[in-house]
Amino acid sequence: MLKKVSNIVLLIILVTMLGMTVPKIIANSFPAISQESMIK
Repeated sequence: MLKKVSNIVLLIILVTMLGMTVPKIIANSFPAISQESMIK
């Protein structure tokens, strides 16, 4: 039971970390696109 809970917590942490890092990677690889969307 505890193992399942810890696995779910780890999954949630991984998903939140991905959600925070993926937009940064996209913004870094496409600076022009992110700048255009920031102006609008």
